[in-house]
Amino acid sequence: AQKRVGQSWSTPELVPVPPPSPPPGMNAIVAPDGTVHLVAQCCSTEHKIIYLSRTPTGTWLGPEVLVRDFATVGAPTIARRDDGGLHVAYVGSPNGSFQPRQPIYQFRLPNGTWSPQQQVASMSGEGHTARLAVDSAQTLHLV
Repeated sequence: AQKRVGQSWSTPELVPVPPPSPPPGMNAIVAPDGTVHLVAQCCSTEHKIIYLSRTPTGTWLGPEVLVRDFATVGAPTIARRDDGGLHVAYVGSPNGSFQPRQPIYQFRLPNGTWSPQQQVASMSGEGHTARLAVDSAQTLHLV
């Protein structure tokens, strides 16, 4: 749903994510042109992070799978720089890894494909959440 200044809320709509629906973790941002960018944790028997977008005219595109073959994933977050670059972070532990969930980062390349996964830190404890933000100098912050 959306609410424009001085108007009422629009009718909520379902986001076309694979089951289970609603996903256990989801985060969205809106670009200046009105495009909604969304990342979600899914699916019922697999551990994936997916990306979807909704055009300003209301058409959903995707999902694109960003993460697969992880033992656990969660807490997806998304941020956008002024140049249109999309940045995603989440916590996860690859299959075959015995380390706790760690913060993982990916960004969208100009050609529309996603970068390889980068582990941001190696913590002794388990990461439960990840949140990205962009400041006015276009610096990414992951907390």
